Amino acid sequence: MWNSRAALSNPAEVFHAFLTSWLCLHVLGTDQALARQVKLIEQGGMPEQAFDQEQLRKQDRSVEIMIKALRNTFQVLSRLSLDLISVNRSLDARVAERTAELERANESLVVANKKLEIYSQTDGLLRITNRKYFDSRLHDEWNRAIREQYAIGLLMIDVDFFKNYNDHYGHLAGDACLQAIAKAASCKIVRAIDLLARFGGEEFVVMLPNTDMDGAHKVALSICEAVSKLQIPHAASSVADHVTVSVGVASILPDRQSTADHAVAAADRALYCAKQHGRNRVCLA
Repeated sequence: MWNSRAALSNPAEVFHAFLTSWLCLHVLGTDQALARQVKLIEQGGMPEQAFDQEQLRKQDRSVEIMIKALRNTFQVLSRLSLDLISVNRSLDARVAERTAELERANESLVVANKKLEIYSQTDGLLRITNRKYFDSRLHDEWNRAIREQYAIGLLMIDVDFFKNYNDHYGHLAGDACLQAIAKAASCKIVRAIDLLARFGGEEFVVMLPNTDMDGAHKVALSICEAVSKLQIPHAASSVADHVTVSVGVASILPDRQSTADHAVAAADRALYCAKQHGRNRVCLA
């Protein structure tokens, strides 16, 4: 029990109770027998005679039975205590193992949820953010811009004559074309706060927080140039022999009376203007 004291909830109390009871057992049994022998020796008897006389002495059966019962009780108690300590240690080990398993499972769940969140925000084909995530980010950024009073730049980008491209080269080539454009545009989005997303079909949108019209215009021109430099052949285009884009640019200082939809509508009108004036160009709202 002493060797196993670390597993006891209150070892001092356990040992005190056990030893007190054990002392009482000795007082009732062995110590009384020893006292009687010592008394006979003090009266002049020999130790061997005193011992033999004690062995022949007819003991009180009730005391003998009680002592025997107490001894059995202590033996059983000792075994049960050690068994219980062993079980508790085993249980502690199992609990620790199970806790570790749950922690690992929880970590895996966190990773899986994070991946799921990323998947829900990403366009499966182009590997850029999707329309749903763009709308959410724009809403949040719009409210922040109202509080901090800065302009938000928006670019609406459309691939020129993309339907003709699909009809001429096929949809697989069309998918590859969009992927290349998305990659080229991403290279021109240099700030972490800026966002490129697929708006729908062959349309892209770029959000540029804290950006005035001049800054947004420069980003739009750089994207047009990057796409043109890809030199993706486009025999079905009437503006160039390669794939080009048209871009509408808006920059709005939000206020309490406006909404993010106003900025999207302004950039969309500018895009329409670019398409009406020959495509392969940038127009400002």
